[in-house]
Amino acid sequence: MATVTLGRTGIVAQKQAFGCLPIQRISKAEAVALLHRAYDGGMNYFDTARAYTDSEEKVGAAFAGMRDKIYIATKTQAVTAEGMWKDLEQSLRMLQTDYIDVYQFHNPAFCPKPGGEDGLYDTALEAKKQGKIRHISITNHRLAVAHEAIDSGLYETLQFPYSYLAGPQEQELVDKCQKVGMGFIAMKGMAGGLIRSGLAAAAWMALQPTVVPIWGVQHEWELDQFLSAVRETPAMTEEYQQIIDHDRMRPGDVAIALTSSGIHSNGYSLVRKVFNVEHADLGAYVDELGCTLGEELLRPTKIYVKPVLAAMDVADVHGVSHITGGGFYENIPRCIPDGLCAKIDKSALRTPPIFSMLQRMGSIPEHDMFNTYNMGVGMTMIVAKDDADKALAALKENGQDAYVIGEVVSGEEKVALC
Repeated sequence: MATVTLGRTGIVAQKQAFGCLPIQRISKAEAVALLHRAYDGGMNYFDTARAYTDSEEKVGAAFAGMRDKIYIATKTQAVTAEGMWKDLEQSLRMLQTDYIDVYQFHNPAFCPKPGGEDGLYDTALEAKKQGKIRHISITNHRLAVAHEAIDSGLYETLQFPYSYLAGPQEQELVDKCQKVGMGFIAMKGMAGGLIRSGLAAAAWMALQPTVVPIWGVQHEWELDQFLSAVRETPAMTEEYQQIIDHDRMRPGDVAIALTSSGIHSNGYSLVRKVFNVEHADLGAYVDELGCTLGEELLRPTKIYVKPVLAAMDVADVHGVSHITGGGFYENIPRCIPDGLCAKIDKSALRTPPIFSMLQRMGSIPEHDMFNTYNMGVGMTMIVAKDDADKALAALKENGQDAYVIGEVVSGEEKVALC
């Protein structure tokens, strides 16, 4: 069985690790059985988080009385010292343990450091001194924060999205961690569902000797793929390489917009200011909107899971971006590899009147609008050109309006609005 030593932590983890986010969705009995099956199959590293509802409780129930046989990693999203102590104590109770092997700051917007006003790192040091945590670590989705964490020398592991769809920028993080003796843990090894073959993903990860992927597992059939990789490291066959090449984005791919229901849940501080919400008559009908302002601002956020999965079943989908805070400019680039650019045709966009009204009344520059709001596009999908019609049909059949807004071209900008 292949193992990886996580940098200077000295932790020797089985190459295939268990990601405990999905066990929120199954019963406690099912989760315990699945975790036992994973351990019996050779897995010894289990990653959860305080934010994963009852995931920690299920891990604790599964491994009570066998704490010395496994490694447990969990996370805190706290932004204050008080909040972190509260999270840590709750995690210890739920996990039925008196220590946590790898305690991670969960995707912070900044890199916690000693002496910071937030007090997070100093609190982690005190918890380590007390024996409640053994290794201080960090997870992130932001390249700048990840680089800062590595360069600081303060952290023993980094957890970051990494799969065979990743680009040179993610590989640079892996290489830097190796140079400084920092463990690298790969989240989203299946690229959020874009990768369908667990064995192809595991074969590619086998070529990354310092990386421990945490595979999110909910079903036995999912787990069995990775347990087979525990028993025998999968070789990179021609078949797996063809799957990988097929999944990767390329120039000529089509960008598809999935319409939003409105503003969704981002940028509301600016909305309140522009419309003076505290004093506005939210019940007054607005001709431009075709409804009252209150009705428009309270439209529920769309959920895209079913239509996106339906499109993925019939089309070659190379990337998906949820257009949340940060708008087009910060969200679309997250799924675009280096050397490629999503070229978006602004004239093709079907922008609801609430956005033009907001821009006009707030005198907001166009770039800021596209850097804050979804502008009528709640999600984008990058699809192979030959499969665009199939994807559009599947989306429509599942009640989702969608249309083509651009294409992938060679370039360094990641996204360009033209």
